[in-house]
Order: sequence, then structure tokens, then C-alpha cells
Amino acid sequence: MFGHGLGPIRDKSEASLWAKGQPLGSPRQNVFHLAKRIAGALALSRSLLALPLSDRTATRSSLELENDTNSVDPDPRASEKDDRFWQNFEAEAPNLFVSEDSLCDAGVLEYVAQEEQCSSSKVSTWYQPMDRIKSASGLKRALERELPSRSSRLILLSRANSWSRIKVTTAMFKSLYNTIHVSPFFLKIMTGFGRKISSTDENFMTCYTQLSRPHDLQKERSQNAKDASHGPVLLSCKEIPGTTETGYNLRHFERHGRDLCNPWSCRQSAIHHSYNFETKQSSSILIQPPRSLNLDSQTLGPIIPDHPLGIHAELLLSSTTEWKQYLNDLSDRLTSLYTKIAISKSFTEFQVDFASTQKTLQLRLELHQAHSILENTLDTIKTLNQHEGLIAKFCTTPVGHRRQFRCALDNISRELRGHLRTVQVLLSSSDEIKQMSDNIVLFRGQEVQCQNGAQLAQLAHIDLAETKTMSALTNKTAQDSQTMRIATVVAMLYLPANLVLVRRFR
Repeated sequence: MFGHGLGPIRDKSEASLWAKGQPLGSPRQNVFHLAKRIAGALALSRSLLALPLSDRTATRSSLELENDTNSVDPDPRASEKDDRFWQNFEAEAPNLFVSEDSLCDAGVLEYVAQEEQCSSSKVSTWYQPMDRIKSASGLKRALERELPSRSSRLILLSRANSWSRIKVTTAMFKSLYNTIHVSPFFLKIMTGFGRKISSTDENFMTCYTQLSRPHDLQKERSQNAKDASHGPVLLSCKEIPGTTETGYNLRHFERHGRDLCNPWSCRQSAIHHSYNFETKQSSSILIQPPRSLNLDSQTLGPIIPDHPLGIHAELLLSSTTEWKQYLNDLSDRLTSLYTKIAISKSFTEFQVDFASTQKTLQLRLELHQAHSILENTLDTIKTLNQHEGLIAKFCTTPVGHRRQFRCALDNISRELRGHLRTVQVLLSSSDEIKQMSDNIVLFRGQEVQCQNGAQLAQLAHIDLAETKTMSALTNKTAQDSQTMRIATVVAMLYLPANLVLVRRFR
């Protein structure tokens, strides 16, 4: 422990006095202690300058870690917080997990790293065949199986489809939650999995990282450490994390294989990964992994012992394999709409109607969803990069493995940014196509209105002619009525005379 950065303070009472800003004794003693600490600091500086560069870097890192651990959050899984998170989660559990053991179908994969005794001193990896878990007791036996150092256990949870429940019971997942010490933050992600009857919670994506200290780990001093007045005292951090935890969900697109107009479906995967710095063991819960993720030892096995976060690079890579095909399909659908309006012709010849506008709107919604997924995935990669730089201070990961991991994430980021630019171009093109289609529909509507107006004018002219004809007929009818009245009056005058004449002649 250092007092004000001037020299080592070995007495706890002396340290407490320094912390309170009180003198350590008489003025003469204070001057003596101050001169002693200055001499110790100068001796430490001289000894560090005499060390090789690599040793100086290691010593500096050990001193920096003492300050960095202050930024490491303590383990948030206090009992009260755990209970509150679990109670809220358990209320939704019937909609997330199956209710019977006969419907359960989980898998447990174990990767074991072994040192090869050869000149290259490589690390080989073998894995046991997947254990199919059908009950809580089978899961308990699999979790209680001891693994050697630098090993990994991967628990696979699956669903029948994107709107169905996870194929484990609530009791089985609670066993996982307590055994692997799943972070309560991961429960929020899991609420997005489960039975659905409509498209809900389709855009939520997040990533969390955490360093937990279940206990303090005191490292011994170097064997050649001397008294501060004679040489350097190389101290490591007082407390280093016991585990690191990472959890996030990913969304990607896969072909569903059904006979539908749109052959693509948006899939969701999630992972909770924990790594123990002491045993160098990792445990992961992987929910509905992408189909392209290869879980055998030839692909995923060598990645795990090389880097504490190595599994994330492979998972992210597998989630991006079909992005290009998906965007090409969206581009083809957009091109088919563009060809309908690209060639100049009369409005009557354009095969564009309100249905075309609806198709363009649907494409824009899919492009907006792809844009959101790509941005969230890039944020997840950025968080993993930052977290990798933090945990590198607490574990002895070779520089080459760190460089390889960061290079993999950088390559994935560049590919996703390229896809993001493609989505932005397609969104811009779709907006122009939508405007042109709207204008065509608008102009066609105006033309139809003009045609309807002309037809209405023609009908009005015909109606006017018919009105004139009816007026002439009415006039003739009036004249006929007048003639008939005159004939009636004449008949009324001559009818009595005719009757008298007829009688006289008889």
C-alpha cells in the first residue's frame, strides 16, 4: 500500500492517519517518515528504469490494476435483488417454458482443453458428444460433472419455432440460474422468448457486461521484492474479479423454407457467458443459436481456450452469414417495383396502383427493421471490444490471441457497416420509388377525374336534349288536350239535337 504515492506504508494505523490527513507523530518524526518515503520512491523509480521494458510494463499494469478495480462493480446479485428479479420473471415463466418433462429437449456440450507435449506447445481441444437433457435430474447430473481447468460447458436451449416456448421446464431453468449464477439482467432478455400469438417485442436488443468479485484474492509479492528503502516492492491488485459475465441477444435473418411470398424470417438468439479467472472455466447458455453455427470441436473448440470471449466472435460471425443474401433479395424486390416506373410512357400504360404503394411500404418496414438490427449488433460488438480491453487486465491472455479476437470483431464490424450502408441506399431508393409511385397514382387519379368530368358533361348534354324533347312532347300533349276539349264542347252542343231528330224520323 502506498501513502500519497511517496512510499509504502506498512502499518494500518499509519495508513488510517494518512487517510484522515493527520500527522503521524512529532514534526521530527514526520520529516523522517517523509524523507524515508521520498527515498523509497526514488529507489523504486531507479529500479524500474533498470528493468527491461516488458517487466516495467507488467509492474505498471499491476499498479494500475489497483486503481482499476475500484471501477469494477460489486456483484449485484444480492439476495433481495435476486428475489425481486426472479419473482417478476417467474410470473412470466408459464409463457416462456414448457410445462412437462416429455416436451423438454436441451443439450449440454463440454469442451476440454489439453496441453500437447510437443515443440510447438499448442493447446488441443476435444469435446464430448452432446448430452440430450430430458428432465431436471438429467440436467443436474450434467451440471455437477467436474471439468478440468481451461474447459467450457455449453448449454443449448431450443424452441420449435420463433413463436413457441423454450423446451425446458421452469424447474430446469431455475437450476441453471442457481448453478451457473445467471445474471438477473439476462432474465430481461429471456422475456423476449416464449409463446406468442402476434408480432410483439420484435426490436428489443441489448448487451450487458459485468465483473463480479465473490471473494478477494491476495497475490503474493515477488520473491525478489525488497524493502522500499533498498529496492522496489512490486504489488499486484488487492482485489481482482472472480468472474466476468456477458449477455446479449442477436437478431438475424434465415430462410424459413415455407411456401410464402417472403421466404425470410427474423430469428432471435441469446447467450449468457461467464468466465472464471481462477479456474479458467467458462459456462454458457445459448438459446436458439443460428443454423450456421458449427458446434463441433473442429470449429468452435479451438476458439474457447484461446480467449475468454472467443465464443462470441464465432456466434457473431454465424449470425451474419445470410445478411448479404437477405439484402440482395430485398434489392431484387425493390428493383421489380422500379422497373414498373422506370420507362417513360403514358399514365394509362403504367402498371402501378395502390397495391404497389403497399408493397413499397412493406419493403421500407423490413429495411427499417434491418437498419435497427445492424445498428444494435454494431453496438454489441463495440461493448464486447470495450469489455475485452477491461478483462485483459485480469487474465494472462496471449497478445496474439487478443489481436486475433479483436481482428475478428473488427472484420465483422466492417462487414456489418457495409450492410448498413446498403440498407441506407435501399431506403433512399425505396423512398424515391414510393414518391414516384404516389405521383403516378395521383396523376392517374387526376386523369380519371378529368375523364369522369368529360363523361359527366356529355351526359349532361344528352340529358339537356332529352329535356328539350320532353318539353316538345309536353307542348304537343297540351295542344292535343285543347283540341279534345273543343271537340268535347261541340259534341255536347250537337248531341241533344241529334237525339231529337232521331225520334222525329221514327
